[in-house]
Amino acid sequence: MVVPALSDIVRAGTSAFAGGGGSPGGATTQVQFNDAGAFAGASEVEIEDNQLRLENAGAVSAPAAGGVKLVGQTAAGLTLPAFLSQDGALRNFQRSLADSFPLIWKSHFGANALSSVAGGAVPTALGTATINAAATGSVFGYINKLSWLVTVAATTAVAGFYRNANNLRTVTVGGPGADRGGFHFVGIWGPSTGVATATHRAMFGLTTAIAAPTDVQPSTLLNGVFMGWDAADANIQIMHNDSTGACTKIDLGASFPVPTVNDASLYKLEMYSPKGTTQSVSYTVTDIISGDTVSGQITTDMPSGTTLLSPRGYCSVGGTSSVVGFNFVSLYLDPLI
Repeated sequence: MVVPALSDIVRAGTSAFAGGGGSPGGATTQVQFNDAGAFAGASEVEIEDNQLRLENAGAVSAPAAGGVKLVGQTAAGLTLPAFLSQDGALRNFQRSLADSFPLIWKSHFGANALSSVAGGAVPTALGTATINAAATGSVFGYINKLSWLVTVAATTAVAGFYRNANNLRTVTVGGPGADRGGFHFVGIWGPSTGVATATHRAMFGLTTAIAAPTDVQPSTLLNGVFMGWDAADANIQIMHNDSTGACTKIDLGASFPVPTVNDASLYKLEMYSPKGTTQSVSYTVTDIISGDTVSGQITTDMPSGTTLLSPRGYCSVGGTSSVVGFNFVSLYLDPLI
C-alpha cells in the first residue's frame, strides 16, 4: 500500500478530510458549538488560561427533559458554579466542608428548635420558640420556619436571636492582610407577629454586639452590615456602620416596602466580602414571595478589618405595647480562610 505524503494530503484540501470548515463564531475565547451547521460561540462558556470559565448566566430557562444545565451564578458579587434541573430552580454547588468552616443553621417543620448543622452553637433566642406548621395555601406556608414569639404585649418587646459570647462563627469585613478575612453570608428570615404596629422595626445580618438586642432603632447600631427598617421607614433598608455615629442607610425602593401583615413576608439576604485590606461588601436582597431582587455594594462606613462580626436578627415594637415575633428559616456564614 502506498501512503500519500503529508503535503499531498494538505493540497487535497477538504477532499482528504471528513467534515467541513469555516470561521469561528462569537468572540475570542468563547467555546465553539454546532449551530445548525455553522460555528457559533457560547457567550457564557469560555476558555481562560486554558481552563473552562462559566460567565454569570443571564436568563436561564429550564433544560429539556433528561438534562441539566451548568452555569455561573452571581449573587452579592460572588460568582459560583450552579446547576439548573427540570424543576427550574437554580442551585449553587456547595464546596467541600473538608475545605471550609461554615456556620450553618436550619429550621425544620414540626420542631421548636434549630438544627445546628455545622460550625458552632445555636444562637441565644429572645421570645418563645414556636413550631410554625406547614401550609399549602401559599409560598410562605411551604417554607420551613421557626418562630420566636413574644406573646404578652409590652412596650419593650423584642423577638429574635443573637450571639451572647465568642462561641459562634465570626468574620470580618475584609481583613488585616491580603490572605485573611472576608465572608459569604446567606440568610432567610421575616417578621412574624405584631407587624401592623406602626412603630415596628427589625434587622437581620452581622454586627459585633454580643448583648441581647433592645428596642432601639436599628440605624443606631454600631459596627454592622445588615438589612432592616426603622419605625419611620417606608421601605426596607441596607444599613452599615463603623464604630461611631448612625448607620448609613440604603433604601431598597418601592419593590421592598416595609411589611405590615403578620406571617406573610420572607427575605433572603446574601452578602459577600472578599479577603484583603481593600474592604467592600456586596449584597443582594430577594423577596422570597414576590421574587423581586436588588443588589449593590458598600465601600464606606463599615466595621474595620479586625472587628469580629457574627449573626444577629430581631423585630421589636418601637415603644408601642404589642406582641412581636421573628421567623427564622436558615443561615449560612462562611469565612473565607
